[in-house]
Amino acid sequence: MANARLSFELRKETRESIVSQFWGQYMQSISSDILKERWIAEQEGILKDYFKYYHDQVAIQDPLRSPGTLKTHKELFFFTDLLKQNADIPRTELTAACEMVYGSRPYSGCVMLTEGLRNLLARCSRAGRRINFDSALALAVRVLFAVNIPSTSQPRRNRMVVGQSNLVWAGRYSLREFLDDTFPMSEQTLGSGLVKIKRTKLRARFLENHADIEIEWTKHLPDHLKLETTGNRKILQIFELVSFLQVSYNATCAEDFNLPTSESIRLGCYRPRFLWETLKTMQLLFPPGDWNWLKSKKENYKQLRCHFEDWHGKDVNLRALTGAQLLRTYPYWAVRLEILYQEAEDPTPVSCLGRWAERRKAAWHSYLVAFWAIVIAVFFGLAATALSAVQTWITYQAWKHPINSSQT
Repeated sequence: MANARLSFELRKETRESIVSQFWGQYMQSISSDILKERWIAEQEGILKDYFKYYHDQVAIQDPLRSPGTLKTHKELFFFTDLLKQNADIPRTELTAACEMVYGSRPYSGCVMLTEGLRNLLARCSRAGRRINFDSALALAVRVLFAVNIPSTSQPRRNRMVVGQSNLVWAGRYSLREFLDDTFPMSEQTLGSGLVKIKRTKLRARFLENHADIEIEWTKHLPDHLKLETTGNRKILQIFELVSFLQVSYNATCAEDFNLPTSESIRLGCYRPRFLWETLKTMQLLFPPGDWNWLKSKKENYKQLRCHFEDWHGKDVNLRALTGAQLLRTYPYWAVRLEILYQEAEDPTPVSCLGRWAERRKAAWHSYLVAFWAIVIAVFFGLAATALSAVQTWITYQAWKHPINSSQT
């Protein structure tokens, strides 16, 4: 049912088509058609939250209100295929190739265009129907990688989205370059390189109860583990589409753990290492012992229970890690985990009383207190010396001029 309109509710057949289209590369290793159908059905059952996100993204593509938008899921699939097959091609070249084919001009460049996309462009050209290729590519990125980029590649023409980091896939960059820049592997040295990391202090429950950090859910993956302090609030954003990460990771189970970004994009996924690390952060935030607490915080909390199978055998016990080892094991998220850990160790105050007390912890305040303590000590020392001198003088005078009791 890939020909269903984007604005319609997702039927079971459409959901299965999405699974097959986005993560279907894995099915090439399954020989039996029955097993393939079973695998698709299993993934379709897991992806409840993702399908809601997918529908929210595509439902706004209303051709009546926004001319040039896509109409059906099948049309969107043509553009997701375009991304998967051209991971190293700049965005401007992708749109230029589509424009040439749409204009019935011969194209023999380096962009790989599927026969389905060529036929779609030819039909649209004959019917006089325009497609906004920039918008179509942006939508394909949003549904494939959960990165909410705007429709245009020109930053000045984009509207800022409140509550999320605003990213732009600039025209001169390929999708691989954009994703690598968005999720870099950190090479910096963490501040507490030799300090042991305590797993319990990275739990979301601990962060909320002891560090006054509020949990805010996001469907924008680049904001995962982002901690922001605004006014009297500290907000930790956590990516909630865990099922999307799990299915993507499962689809890469037969691949190299360090598969390059370009090869991963061809599978319609992030790198296996990146997916593994992100799923591990969910286990750090929500260990099994905190599931009852999580249930009180989020209605569909079961979708956040991370039960992924560690296909690549890279499981690591965080209790044994130092800050330096954390960086080597989790190069994508180590810096944000370190920031969280520092906040858990020494929480930033958000209340007026807390900020008042924090100001009195500053070094200059300690010096000021020490200065006045010395002044007071000197004052009382001088006062004591003066009092002793007076007492000595009185005693001397009493000895020199004794009072004869007989005179009275």
